Amino acid sequence: MPCSAITFDWIAGVLIISSMAVGFVGLSGNFGSISNMVQGMVTKPMSFGFGTVVFYLGFDTWVPAIPKSFLDRFWLGWLTWLYPFSGGYIPHYSLWSLLSAIVWAIVGTWIVMHIFDLTFFWKGLGIGFIMFVCGWYVWGLIAWGLMFWGASLMGLSGTQVYELWKGTVTAQESNILQYLFIVTAVVSAIWGSKKLAGAVV
Repeated sequence: MPCSAITFDWIAGVLIISSMAVGFVGLSGNFGSISNMVQGMVTKPMSFGFGTVVFYLGFDTWVPAIPKSFLDRFWLGWLTWLYPFSGGYIPHYSLWSLLSAIVWAIVGTWIVMHIFDLTFFWKGLGIGFIMFVCGWYVWGLIAWGLMFWGASLMGLSGTQVYELWKGTVTAQESNILQYLFIVTAVVSAIWGSKKLAGAVV
């Protein structure tokens, strides 16, 4: 593997881990220290433990989130229509969105290519991109539901979950953070495309 490819994979890895850390720090900040969370998982594995895992998957997908005010700068405010339940936000980058999009793209592209006997490059690549975007969107919908379901297992109401989430993303609305998150999303998309091409070709 060329040195530039190794460097890119390393940078992408750092950004992915950083994004996961943002979600976990936000989660632990709302539910107490990490030791308290671990204690709750051990004493109540079927409710608090499982609920925490499910909640984290959804929460980490939706934290950080992009506000409509930021999207309007690029004439992309209409994207919030895709998530009418979030109050003017769309999910930003997360490892779980990336993994879902990659799996969706690989499976969907492979099926379409074999049904219509297409080559990967050109037509197959376009189909892969469409499948990638669809996978990202569908996971956003699933993750929103997981966030509320997991929290309910932990004993939180829907209103509490929404306020907790809204407070976290509101605190991360600064332009500097939004541009950093966008760079992360672009890098992860390129990284995902590389992995998709390697898996399908």
